[in-house]
Amino acid sequence: MTDDSAVDPRLFQDLVPLGSLKPERQRDLARKAHLQSLAPEEFLFRRGDAADEALYLLEGELVLQDDQGRPLNAILAGQIAARHRIAHQSPRALSARCRTACR
Repeated sequence: MTDDSAVDPRLFQDLVPLGSLKPERQRDLARKAHLQSLAPEEFLFRRGDAADEALYLLEGELVLQDDQGRPLNAILAGQIAARHRIAHQSPRALSARCRTACR
């Protein structure tokens, strides 16, 4: 996993509920946010992890898995499901594994 330092507030425009924030709040959030790049087969998070961050899929494809590792749902960047936070319950009820390189 690698982290990129600068987040452009324009990334929030299509994300729910971030796109509805006032521009100055989006700029504040962008200063606190970070981007992660993950390789195929890496886990974004595992079942039971604390949901300390709001996570969105910007690039790639994720598979949500149950506690036995069975695939339940796929999320593809650019689709409606990717505009919403990923499995935001805390602790995480599912695991999220990258099917492709993800950001």
